[in-house]
Amino acid sequence: TKGSSMDFETLMIEDNEKFKKSNKFGSDMFEKMNIDETTKALESYGWTVESATFPYFTALLRFQEYRERIILGLIVSVGGLTERLVVHSSKALFKELEFWENISKQPMKNVNGQIELTETDVKTFCDTVLQVFDTNKRNDRITVPLFKFVERLLTSGHLDSILSDGSSKFPFESFTLTKREVCGRAGLSPCNDPNKLMSAADVLCALLQSEEAMAKQKCLVQLSIFLCHKFPRIRKATASKLFEALLTYPNILSPNGNCDDATVTEEEIEEKLEAINSILSDTTWDTTPVEDLRPLRNKLCDMMGVPAPALVKKHIL
Repeated sequence: TKGSSMDFETLMIEDNEKFKKSNKFGSDMFEKMNIDETTKALESYGWTVESATFPYFTALLRFQEYRERIILGLIVSVGGLTERLVVHSSKALFKELEFWENISKQPMKNVNGQIELTETDVKTFCDTVLQVFDTNKRNDRITVPLFKFVERLLTSGHLDSILSDGSSKFPFESFTLTKREVCGRAGLSPCNDPNKLMSAADVLCALLQSEEAMAKQKCLVQLSIFLCHKFPRIRKATASKLFEALLTYPNILSPNGNCDDATVTEEEIEEKLEAINSILSDTTWDTTPVEDLRPLRNKLCDMMGVPAPALVKKHIL
């Protein structure tokens, strides 16, 4: 839409103008028939109709020259607050990713007739999302909707091929960028916006389905830190989100998940999961003093197989 971070109409018109200037051998008739008519068609098109425009925008993701700017616009749309915008942009994006998935499943043959696997477009898409995230650090106009965009993307099922790949770097890099955005690092101060912090917790919980062990462990540690956050809202929301995540992705505690002990039986895992969820649901995380919550939080960390966060003491000069 006009006025957003990505004005598609202006972008296409500018590209036509560049083509017009570079076309040294084009005649006036050619310019009149192509450039002017294209511009006129763009001006008369119904850009305000989401269901009509987003399928065209998402199709441009196939072209590297447009991909970053299209993703930037989709982040603001899919992660936005307007229901119609979210619905139609998400529908168009997921349909396009489904098309990419089908293409990547088709075997490719080299010159010798042997089947070879090529880098999927979904991986390229994820790499571009990470690039946009890194470029726009602490730009709330982008990063706030970006958290919602990534969470909806992770839970859509269209990144299963990435999340099920234990060697994929996407989950860990997503965690790293998320932590930097809300916890500070490299000259950045910690975030004090409760809504942004809760959106970050959504992303961390969605990343728990990843098969990349280090990313999963780091997410659990950061979520455990949020359980003792200074803001009561953050503590309560994190406990609720982690509870839901453990129910949705129970393999987090399986021998192939975050549990290092391969001798643990399924019955023991279920008992441990039940005990964890009991603590998460029965504790009043928003009203209980943080000093009383830390032992419970540390017990949860022990049951989940991750190190408990160390309390950092501030030195007052």
